[in-house]
Amino acid sequence: MRGHLLLTAMLAALAAGVCGCSETSHPEGTTAPAGTGPVAMLDDPCGDPTIVTLWAGQFIDAGTVTVSNDAELLSVEIVCSPGWYMTETHVAVARTLEDLPQTGSGNPIVGHFDLATDHDPAVATFTYEISIAEYGYQLGDPLVLAVHAIVNRVNDQGAVVQTETAWGDGLDFPGRNWATYIEYTVQECVIPPACWLVLDSPNGGEFCLGSAGNIAWHYDGEACGASVRIELLQNGTACLVIAENAPSTGASNSGTFEWEGIVGCTGPGDYAIRVTDVESGAFDESDALFSLKDCGGE
Repeated sequence: MRGHLLLTAMLAALAAGVCGCSETSHPEGTTAPAGTGPVAMLDDPCGDPTIVTLWAGQFIDAGTVTVSNDAELLSVEIVCSPGWYMTETHVAVARTLEDLPQTGSGNPIVGHFDLATDHDPAVATFTYEISIAEYGYQLGDPLVLAVHAIVNRVNDQGAVVQTETAWGDGLDFPGRNWATYIEYTVQECVIPPACWLVLDSPNGGEFCLGSAGNIAWHYDGEACGASVRIELLQNGTACLVIAENAPSTGASNSGTFEWEGIVGCTGPGDYAIRVTDVESGAFDESDALFSLKDCGGE
């Protein structure tokens, strides 16, 4: 697997006092700014992430690898267990096992993995984010990922007491070593059905304070709920909640509300109505201001 990468590498949880790390620069296209806390997964990943164990020395649980995606990015997050830190990380992503860098006998060639970072100082958390479009992948595509790290176990005094090779748990490479790769399907991003709501009235006109008036609207879309909030606006700002959960289940996707005992926020003046679908948040307002008047005995 080759090709231009859009890669951002986010670094967190520095290992204080860890020694024995080589002084190396980060590969071109990667950055590793220092942080003080764990790096979160994507803000709004699609579908279900794949979470596997990061095995050190084949049998030691040294952390987790989480693979997830949103509509634009594929994320590979490596998090160490307490007391373990990474000095190197390497990740390869491909469509098939045969496309992962490996020898003729089926052992992975870590030095040929496209994503690689030397961590000095060592880190407890590291995340790679890859542009799905730039790699030529699409939502729903099956992928394979090989996630490799060099990890140190550190004692309470900050001294390295154990160094191991680590792999994200998965299926075995065909070679004779214990390296493994992860199967992952780029998750579909389900966009909730929209709700469109249109306020039909009032739009302009005049109403008498203390009288009754009809508020009407229509809507469409599977995301629309069964109730609406109706507010009175003055100078563009809601100043009165007329109804908090008015039913919105009329015929032909329409709703009406009888506004009895009409009042204004500051008495007579120009106002507008806003109707908001409680479930989806879709809303609409009066296209034209209407006047509230003190009609007296009229």
